[in-house]
Amino acid sequence: MTYIDRKRSELSVEINSYVEKMFFSQIEMDREKALKRFEGKINDAKEIVHKNIRLETVYESYPITSIEPDSISLAGVTFESDMLPKVLEKSGEALLYVISGFGYDEIELAETDTFKLMMIDGWGTAIIEEADNVMLDMIESDLKKKGELFLTHSWSPGQHNVDIKLQKQLFGLLKPEEIGTSLNKSFMMKPKKSVSGIIGIGTDKDAPQMRACDFCKLAATCPSAYS
Repeated sequence: MTYIDRKRSELSVEINSYVEKMFFSQIEMDREKALKRFEGKINDAKEIVHKNIRLETVYESYPITSIEPDSISLAGVTFESDMLPKVLEKSGEALLYVISGFGYDEIELAETDTFKLMMIDGWGTAIIEEADNVMLDMIESDLKKKGELFLTHSWSPGQHNVDIKLQKQLFGLLKPEEIGTSLNKSFMMKPKKSVSGIIGIGTDKDAPQMRACDFCKLAATCPSAYS
């Protein structure tokens, strides 16, 4: 029996203060100045994305069968990485997840206004980031029923010392194709607004709380840092 059984769920995201803050960070514009000049386009883009994007997630946890200095193994699948063993060293299981925003690609394809496309992209990223928070709340709620358990921060293939090619192993175990998410030859996901990740779960309250942003030289200027 694992901590988190396989779950597939639609996610509902409200445009709250976090989503708005993330949006303005993504477009790299001061909120008040942007609203004063472009409020119409900003609100139009928000409505289009919020009304037409459908968020769905699939996630499941797997016992960690071995941790080596340069790899971890789950359910017979090895993830080669120098970082994941450090992140998961005190975790008993690793939760794999994918969240996708279906309908976003069609919204982007239909828009011809370059400036509005920037607004659409900003809202799409902000909404998928909040969907990640909503999913995490669901997981934490499930875990509370199973005793005192502790989570690491999420790490995604492509982040510091976690090769993007590990998407192949993640997809091989989790099989998010079930919800319609696919992986191309460059290990990028479709729909475009999709996020994948690995989270450690265990009983040790001293589990490492490292984030990829801690190691990134661009963290000070990245609009998604510590999101």
